[in-house]
Amino acid sequence: MIHHDLRTRLLSDTDITDLVGTRIVPLNDLQSSPYPKIVYRLVTEQPDYSAEGNTGPTESTIEFTSQAESYDTAKLIDVLIAELLDAFSGMIGSTHIQGIFTENVSDDSYSVGEGSDSYIYAVSRQFQVTYE
Repeated sequence: MIHHDLRTRLLSDTDITDLVGTRIVPLNDLQSSPYPKIVYRLVTEQPDYSAEGNTGPTESTIEFTSQAESYDTAKLIDVLIAELLDAFSGMIGSTHIQGIFTENVSDDSYSVGEGSDSYIYAVSRQFQVTYE
């Protein structure tokens, strides 16, 4: 699955793992600690079909959300992800990537608890990924 291949690519980058270790996790880990970490999810996936079945590349949107206790750290992790993945083409594992391109980026923050003055900062980046 493409999102697992991309996770493996992120884990192979020491600049990223120096910050998050192996905390590159799927889906429902949005507000549990420890931080910093990267949460990823498959947003959409659209295979190319004809009457004969899958006939070509698949287009997916995959989101990576960098989370940290400071905005600067969340932003730095996001920049490292973009440097590693944006405009990439080639092989990742056994998947042929035709292209990965940023679709959009957004920033957010949320309180760590009711009445708390502490926040977790998040930078989300969605990539359009075309692969076979």
